Amino acid sequence: MSLGFVGGGRVARILIGGWQGSLDQIWVSDRDGVVLEALEQQFPGIHCCGADYAIPAQQAWVFLGLHAPVLGALLPDLAPFLGGGTVVSLAPKLTCAQLSQGLGGYERVLRMIPNAPAIINQGYNPICFGSGIPISDQAGILTFLGGWGACPVVPEPHLEAYVTLTAVGPTYFWFQWQEILSLAQQWGIPEPAAKQGLQAMVSGSLNLFLDSPYAPEEVMDLVVVKPLRDHEPSLRALYRHEVTALYERIRPSVS
Repeated sequence: MSLGFVGGGRVARILIGGWQGSLDQIWVSDRDGVVLEALEQQFPGIHCCGADYAIPAQQAWVFLGLHAPVLGALLPDLAPFLGGGTVVSLAPKLTCAQLSQGLGGYERVLRMIPNAPAIINQGYNPICFGSGIPISDQAGILTFLGGWGACPVVPEPHLEAYVTLTAVGPTYFWFQWQEILSLAQQWGIPEPAAKQGLQAMVSGSLNLFLDSPYAPEEVMDLVVVKPLRDHEPSLRALYRHEVTALYERIRPSVS
């Protein structure tokens, strides 16, 4: 059950952090020695291979954690070293067909879009299978990847939208939660109680919004005091502009 990571950046750190097996089963390559040094300090026991991706590529699971332009250029060089393992691309933009073609026809390819809670095994990590992975293998793959959290199988054209919804989505809220916690503590609520209140509020509010019989407009009308009401139009416009721009940048360019 060996794992190879080609690219040792944030997404590799998330998956290594959530890995429930032995760290000595993991090989990582990256051109940036500082990145690898930080990984070694955080996860003693992993094998860092410098810029040499040959060993990671020979493992049973090969995770490609590079940005799409860099990954696309690297695929032909990576292909000769693949040892029959399952290649998991963690990048948007490059389709399974493009990955397989870049790897010289290597067909055991799938794509996954991880999100940060995978580091605590609570991720929501949509995947799609390339055409070269037999249906008989897919249940076992889902079981393995499920160690990092939910991994729903979705249509490949939806993966880039999931980047904006689930992979990048936490960044829309984290800084707000941090600010709310800071204010609550400033006004006298102890940190543990503030965290408990925030967690309950976020969980309950999300369940109310998504799972109750009430329409969104009805839910949003349940609280009369809305300190940010006057800013809501500009915030909505900001979401639409910035998130749409991200989506347009990462959409596959299929010829």
